[in-house]
Amino acid sequence: MNNLKLVKPQIELKDEYLAFYQEWKESKEDMVPWVISEDPSDFQKMLAFLSNHELGLGIPEGWVPDSTFWLINDRNRVIGAVNIRHRLSEFLFNAAGNVGSEKTIIKNGGKPDTDFIEDDGNIIKRYWIKNN
Repeated sequence: MNNLKLVKPQIELKDEYLAFYQEWKESKEDMVPWVISEDPSDFQKMLAFLSNHELGLGIPEGWVPDSTFWLINDRNRVIGAVNIRHRLSEFLFNAAGNVGSEKTIIKNGGKPDTDFIEDDGNIIKRYWIKNN
């Protein structure tokens, strides 16, 4: 699996994406990231939905703009997807927006930030990872 790359969702990859989507549905695994659970039967509508989210148009109250990319191989087969938030809302900053377990974050260079204590006393550990 050499020559993997992230690309923006595009009409030219419709057949490849539909195969990826169908394979995931048949596996009965949770659909992660959440955007791949969007019904692609009206492919143009799905692409518009993703584009609007990137621009922050029509997103639910409290949500932030996000960008979706598909991971493709050198045969243009869609083999994965990632959804990246453009910023964090107060809720995401304090209590959600996680990207992995504490051990994984530290192993990959995560630097501790201040802990956030929820109203019920639950402690949320926060870390930052520098992007290159």
